[in-house]
Amino acid sequence: MKGSDRVKVIQDYFNLMGKTYIILLSSLDEFLGSPLSTNEKVVLQILDEEPISIKEVSLRTGLALSTLTNVFDKMEDKRLVKRRHSRTDRRMVKIELDVAGRRLQSRFNDLIKQISSTWLERVPEEDGRNFTSALEKTGFFLSVDSEDFQDGLSSLIEPLQITLAKQFKKR
Repeated sequence: MKGSDRVKVIQDYFNLMGKTYIILLSSLDEFLGSPLSTNEKVVLQILDEEPISIKEVSLRTGLALSTLTNVFDKMEDKRLVKRRHSRTDRRMVKIELDVAGRRLQSRFNDLIKQISSTWLERVPEEDGRNFTSALEKTGFFLSVDSEDFQDGLSSLIEPLQITLAKQFKKR
């Protein structure tokens, strides 16, 4: 296989993963039982175990701080997130998942695991091993501790995140 053919295969793979992820995001409404805005879905997906600042949410999603205020108000009403004010500086606010948000994210992650397991069951065992090995090797490069590497990677990823967030925002 030529280099350009490999690039095309990888490009097709990423396109398919993007489309699949959009379909999975739409399933969040079913889990919650009420519709989530696109911005709420994007924010929900970047939140993790540790609370993060509103500024960090803005950087990761590409959403304006003023937009996020409204998004967080709606998400708090749905008990998906909660705001935590710093004890030392009331201006510093961090966002974290609330009980319903954790439950929703857990159900979403379970769905992704189920899809992944089903996919691995349907491909030949050697192909599945090769694929997961390639992902692990890629993951190694993405987790390198070098500051230079991380800075370079961030400079590539942040514009991509902003572009994706803008695409979600348009829908």
